Amino acid sequence: MVREGVHTEQKDFDMEKTESFHHKNRFTGPFEVFDSDHLAPFTQARQSEESVGALHELIASQARLIEELTASKCWYETTFKSIGDGVIATSADESMTIEFMNQVAEELTGWKFEEACGKPVRDVFQIFELDTLEPSTFNPVKHVLKAECNIRLVDPVLLVSKDGNQYIIEDSAAPMLSAGRKLEGVVLIFRDATEKFRLEDVQKKLLINAENARQELAAFFMQAPAPMAILSGPDHVYTLANPLYIDFIGRDPLGKPAREVFNEAEGTAFFSKLDGVYKTGEPYIAKELELKRDLSIGRPNDLYVNINCHPFRDLFGTLKGILVFFQEVTDQVMARNAISESERYFRSLAETLPQIIWTADPRGVVNYTNGQWKEYANVFYPADWLSYVHKDDSSKAKQAWEHSIKTSNPLEVDVRLRSRTGVYRWFLLRATPTKDKQGRVLNWCGSATDIEERKNAAKELSDAKSEAERANATKSAFLANMSHEIRTPLGAILGFTELLRDPKTGEEERQGYLDIISRNGKALTRVIDDILDLSKVEAGHLAIERMPFRLPDLLSEITSLFSETVKAKNLYLMLAIDHNVPTLALSDPARLRQILINIIGNAVKFTSSGGIKVHVASQPTGPGKARITIAVSDTGPGLMRSQQKKLFQPFTQADNTTTRKYGGTGLGLALSRRLAQAMGGNIAISECKLRRGCTFQITVEVGMPASEPNREVNERVFVQDNECVSEHMQDDDSAKFMNGTSVPDKDFHVAEDLKSVPETAPFGTLSGSRVLLVEDAIDNQILIKRILAKRGAKVEVANNGLEGVEKALAGDYSIVLMDIQMPVMDGYQAIRKLRSLGYHGIVYALTAHAMAEERKKTHEAGYDGHLTKPLDTETLVQTVRNYTA
Repeated sequence: MVREGVHTEQKDFDMEKTESFHHKNRFTGPFEVFDSDHLAPFTQARQSEESVGALHELIASQARLIEELTASKCWYETTFKSIGDGVIATSADESMTIEFMNQVAEELTGWKFEEACGKPVRDVFQIFELDTLEPSTFNPVKHVLKAECNIRLVDPVLLVSKDGNQYIIEDSAAPMLSAGRKLEGVVLIFRDATEKFRLEDVQKKLLINAENARQELAAFFMQAPAPMAILSGPDHVYTLANPLYIDFIGRDPLGKPAREVFNEAEGTAFFSKLDGVYKTGEPYIAKELELKRDLSIGRPNDLYVNINCHPFRDLFGTLKGILVFFQEVTDQVMARNAISESERYFRSLAETLPQIIWTADPRGVVNYTNGQWKEYANVFYPADWLSYVHKDDSSKAKQAWEHSIKTSNPLEVDVRLRSRTGVYRWFLLRATPTKDKQGRVLNWCGSATDIEERKNAAKELSDAKSEAERANATKSAFLANMSHEIRTPLGAILGFTELLRDPKTGEEERQGYLDIISRNGKALTRVIDDILDLSKVEAGHLAIERMPFRLPDLLSEITSLFSETVKAKNLYLMLAIDHNVPTLALSDPARLRQILINIIGNAVKFTSSGGIKVHVASQPTGPGKARITIAVSDTGPGLMRSQQKKLFQPFTQADNTTTRKYGGTGLGLALSRRLAQAMGGNIAISECKLRRGCTFQITVEVGMPASEPNREVNERVFVQDNECVSEHMQDDDSAKFMNGTSVPDKDFHVAEDLKSVPETAPFGTLSGSRVLLVEDAIDNQILIKRILAKRGAKVEVANNGLEGVEKALAGDYSIVLMDIQMPVMDGYQAIRKLRSLGYHGIVYALTAHAMAEERKKTHEAGYDGHLTKPLDTETLVQTVRNYTA
């Protein structure tokens, strides 16, 4: 901080009759005007009457002097208190204690005079350097006491008040001198300059920002990517031009009027436009203006530019000049001219092509089509070509076109377009953008090629391929299923035949094994017969016989075949025959029997509660002819529409998965329909509701022999006498029932058969082995358990994949033998479930599928091995022995 002392004139106090001057908070009494040495003469004067008058005169003079001094003191106190600056008066001794403070000083320092009085001034008046915030090393009061002259503060300081407030102050200090020029004290005067310095700081920042903005604007102007210049005054003198502008015009125009920069040939039209802008204050904009330039500067003479002339004004709105900038568009103009020329050639060429040719602007609006489009759609320029697109292709075409416009990528899409007659044909739409040097799209050129025949050929090929794939898949499914249906009973036959070789087999067991072999042999025969019959039908070699037979007897016989099954399942089976159904009929009873066994058998198989009703009706179709209609209704699970559509296809079932609950080859319904058609009728689903059952309607044409008259049939046939049948009987009085017999529940036989198998043998090669058999076929359960148990293994049985997973996780087994085709959860689902739950035990696939693909499939699913049905006894035993601890 720099301070400088300056001597100033001060008013001298009239202190001629005083030797001392008290300068405290206030004047406390009269000044002392004489000391003890003067008392004696005055005392002697009292003793002398001559001196009394002189004494009175002296006292009066002294009183007048005190009164004047008191008035002067009050005047100065009032003045110091009323001024707007802070005032502090200090003593002249080294302690520099405070003897006076006005109100402003109290506010700025935060000290009341009563508490500050008598304190050193440095304790109250605390100042710091602004730049360092360190305590100020310059003490103005001390400096005055030392120099006895006025000082003022050149640089401001920071005053910190008692309560922590900060003020930027300016101060000055002056000595208080007595009449005899004796230093009596110091007066310190200071004022708050915080706002002043804040405004000065803001002003500096504004000036700096303005200068920075000016420099940035100038830099932008000089670096602008377009030629720019500023012309001032009515003569359009160039005061500023960036390098691009100078390069563009080929000369330096600074400081020259426009008419000196350009000659008349170059700027005659341009000069008048500048004059107009300056006079009217309105901007002038010219598009693709052709300029003629002096060939001497080495530039082309033909030049096309966009010119923008904008007036600019000062802060007061006074027009100062014109801002001019150019944009050269010579290339665009030349390119457009070239395009215009090529467009004429293009249109001539397009009219000769057999395809539809079209163009569109950058936005995709069609602006040209050749005559082929006019001939096809009877319109030249479609306002919205997408309106001619088939509704099923509209979204695809719109998305493809919008994507091409957005990305400038070529278009290729096949759509159907509507012709003038309203017929849609397939077209391949292609379009390619034409771009300028900057990559901007100028237009689109496209074509539409008729691909109707190609599409039809492709569809035929695709349909043929799909049909071949479907046929192949159907064949594979049929082969796999047929393998299962053949190998399953064959496995039981071979297995129980092997058991019959054991001389230790008892007679009762032997008879049970023979029953199983017979049952499975018949099942195998049915499968083979179905395959042979279907082959004959497909080849057209199936012969339909015509012989007389008693139709009601045939119907009763067939329904009685299922009496045991429906009894075991607690179902009813009703046969209702209308009175006009002929007793004797000419047809093929064997084929009709085959049809009815298939249809009624399916109804029984798929029905778990309720029952089956068979209703037979007849309608004459001519002399000696009648159409027999047999409706088989069940209360089973019903079929979905997708299942109904494929139900009568060969080798196909409603459920073709490996989790099928019911077996079968998938040939029964297809064969039955073929047989019915061969007999002059058909088989169809007349009614079907999901979870409410189905009705299959069978129709056949029969003849009626004239030799034997027909009799009315008023019979009702029932197979099982239980509650549900009795309820049904009450609702139908048009039929008569015949009693049938029942057989024990199938599950009961299974349980008894399994109980007859010993759990362990005293000695055997598989002693200590625990086997979990997951198999839904009862005969196979008995067979495999018998083979393994006789050799000492403990075998537990699970009837489906889900039960098998639960038992495998809960038990400790040497090996798990798991069938593939099972209800609830098939073998593939079960093994994946086991492996996902962390089961690391040995699991073998046990399946009738013997193809190599099936072995690979089971291995990939997670099985440790693969055993094929019919089972080889030694292979089965050896496999279990390998994993017996």
